[in-house]
Amino acid sequence: MCSVKNQKAYRYKPLTGNVLLTDTNLNSTPYADMTDIPFSVFAVDELIHPTEIKAQLNVAYIDADNDGLWNP
Repeated sequence: MCSVKNQKAYRYKPLTGNVLLTDTNLNSTPYADMTDIPFSVFAVDELIHPTEIKAQLNVAYIDADNDGLWNP
């Protein structure tokens, strides 16, 4: 379930080049910082919480062009 509320995301950045070509196992793609993303992610499990209590989830992404922006 997604909403339009912003949240922070973990940003990982490549050391050099396109990470999807140079580090296919993502072993040497270091954490950079937290950035704003234009959405929020929640989990709703109606079997556990029939009243639809939402749990906000963490988000992480690899910043392939290393510009610090969420631009898929």
